Formats: sequence, structure tokens, C-alpha cells
Amino acid sequence: AKGSMTLTKSAAYLEGRNNQKPVVARGLDIIKKYSTISFDEHLKMQRKSLENFWHYSDIIIDGDNLIQQGVRFSLFQLFQSVGKDGLTNVAAKGLTGEGYKGHYFWDTEIYILPVFQLTHPQIAEKLLIYRYNSLEEARKEARILGHKKGAKYPWRTITGRECSTFFPAGTAQYHINGDIAYGFIQHFLQHGDLDFI
Repeated sequence: AKGSMTLTKSAAYLEGRNNQKPVVARGLDIIKKYSTISFDEHLKMQRKSLENFWHYSDIIIDGDNLIQQGVRFSLFQLFQSVGKDGLTNVAAKGLTGEGYKGHYFWDTEIYILPVFQLTHPQIAEKLLIYRYNSLEEARKEARILGHKKGAKYPWRTITGRECSTFFPAGTAQYHINGDIAYGFIQHFLQHGDLDFI
């Protein structure tokens, strides 16, 4: 008998360094949770998320459609590439740039964090929590560089460890500590949330 069959393949992409539960078990939990939701329901969730984003983030520029399109594209890039879990950050060139190999830089605190502090403080807090979660690695980096106390945040990182292949540049970038402190200070000044600090 001739006929047709529809197969649906579900996959979950995870990394394993930040969680206690094994990656395969977490992946299966995610697949079980989301594979029972229809495509239309996923679409509704996506629309709701994006509507919320644009409600608080849209910048309207009258009279220049090309600049308007560029600003909105840049905001969308920020939203889709930013870490939202306290365990990830945002690559220096987002999802579309190949430079810097996906590493996180001080760009987050100086250029990206202010956008989310003004539009989505909950995302800004997750970016700051990422830095808090990588503090122990920053302390280890300071010891490697000969400091008996304190922390030295990396210039280029994903896991919290220095990833620069150019030792003189990676070890000279002490301003990262100030950039991160600046991000925390600005967040407190804007939101006054002493419990978070």
C-alpha cells in the first residue's frame, strides 16, 4: 500500500560545562517538554517574546527608512545573541560576525549592557550574573599574573578563563575590571536594587 508518513525530529543543543546534570539528560528533558507543543504554539511564544522586546526596545526614526532599518536590525541582533541565563554573555560580533571566535569582551559592559539596562533590566542582570559567576576564574588569572589578591577579568573569554592567543595583549587588559565594575554601578544607579548588588 502506498501512502505517506511524517516524521518529526527533535533536537536540543546544549553545552555541558555549567550544569551539574548530564547534558544528555538535560537534552532529553528539554525535548520532552517542548516536543509536545505544536508548531503554532511555538510560534505564539516566539511572537509574544518579540512583541515584548519591541514594546520596550524599538527606536523610531522619522524620515530615513534606511537608518530605521539599520537600527532595528542592530537591536534584533542584540536580542537574539545576548545570553539570558547568567551562564553566557554575548560574543563581540554577535551571531553574524566571525571575528573574535565567539569570545566575550568588555564590549558587553560598555556598549551592550546599557541598552538592556534601559530596556530589559532582567537581561542586564543576567549579563552581570555571568561576570559574577566567572569571578573565581578571574581570581585565578590574577594569581597567574603574580597578584596575591584580587581578580583580573580576561580580555577574551567564554568560560571565564583568558582565551587570547596573544599573551601581551591578553595580560595587559586590566581595564576589564573597571568596565565590569562600571556596569554594576550603572545598574545600581538606574534601578536602585541593593538586593541584586
